[in-house]
Amino acid sequence: MTITEADPRIARAPPSVLDQLEQWLGGLSRVVAIACVCGMLFVAAVTMIDVALRWIANEPIAAMNEIVQMTFSVAIAACIPAGMTQRVNLKIDLIAAYFSPRLHAWFEALGGACLWLFYGALAWGIWFYADALAQAGKATIILGLPEAPFMDGVAVLFAFGAMLQAVIVMNDVRRAAAHGAVGILGAAMVTVAIAAVAWLWAVHINAIAEWAGTHVGLTITLIF
Repeated sequence: MTITEADPRIARAPPSVLDQLEQWLGGLSRVVAIACVCGMLFVAAVTMIDVALRWIANEPIAAMNEIVQMTFSVAIAACIPAGMTQRVNLKIDLIAAYFSPRLHAWFEALGGACLWLFYGALAWGIWFYADALAQAGKATIILGLPEAPFMDGVAVLFAFGAMLQAVIVMNDVRRAAAHGAVGILGAAMVTVAIAAVAWLWAVHINAIAEWAGTHVGLTITLIF
């Protein structure tokens, strides 16, 4: 059940500025994805030429693995924002049919917010990793390609995806809020509960890891 199916009045509402922004960013993400997929196809063609040269003349293209490694990391990251705008992220909705439309709408928003946090943290981490590569002067062994610019590109693309996901979350929250104040109160309570559990997990992560290593590992050993 989708949010628009749950409340026809929301489906008939005119598109807001956030809806238009999501559509515009979605179109831009598709353009970026198409360009990078074309690059992937070009690298695939070069790979076929490399295989043919190995077979015919025993003269492969030098450092083909370095070319694939650097270009495909950027190309794959470029396809993620386009997947976000099409809502192709994995969802486990085995019990979604038992939720009310109000609860379903807020869970959609909450799941999108978690996804936004994930991609934001990923972009942040890769950006610092790229900075460390630049300071260390890391480059590929054969061609001497600097690795930092490629990682910068990956970080920028993930940041673009996080920005797009933030707009999607705002749209989901706006649609879920149309279900009334009771839904907002329930969503706030669920959010506080999840935040409390996440905080407890972060504070006691070492103790949890030690317990899991002792008990879970022992259970797996006994089973096998």
